[in-house]
Amino acid sequence: ICNICSSNLVTAESDVEYIQNKVMAILQSVGIVDIPRSVPIKLVESRIELDRMSTIRLGDIHGYTKYEYEKIKNKKIGETFEIYILSHLHRIVFEAVLAHELMHVYLFKNNIKLSSQKREGFCNLGSRLVYEYYNNQFSNIKLDLMKKNKDPDYGEGYIMMCEILKQNGWHNLLINIEKW
Repeated sequence: ICNICSSNLVTAESDVEYIQNKVMAILQSVGIVDIPRSVPIKLVESRIELDRMSTIRLGDIHGYTKYEYEKIKNKKIGETFEIYILSHLHRIVFEAVLAHELMHVYLFKNNIKLSSQKREGFCNLGSRLVYEYYNNQFSNIKLDLMKKNKDPDYGEGYIMMCEILKQNGWHNLLINIEKW
């Protein structure tokens, strides 16, 4: 890791609370407010470890949200969330990954069920918010890479959700997300 970025890497759990507050504020600015602040965020040292935790298809993942719930007679009586993010990411990338994972929490918390393509596309809108917040050369490169991603869920789903957002705005997107 070159010296240019090494000072901007997230390597300690002590950095996470400040970052979480910042990312939550960015999400709240567009109306994403139903995310509990008590969600544990844990750093993971290797992609192999992160892949092992994930129950989704493998790929170039940087984060994973674990969601568990208990039901009695079809009524949810308890739920827990945990977010795992790869350690040693650049701070802006870490924030974008955290925003993506918090969007998953938002969907779970509000019992919003979407196809994989819409779900990952929607969650990538959270990453987009972080990159747009910074609006620098680095974040613009990351935004461009998101647009060029050919993955059916993370790329094409993202483009689809960007178009829905462009046509309807955040308020209508959040209210009608299951209809599109």
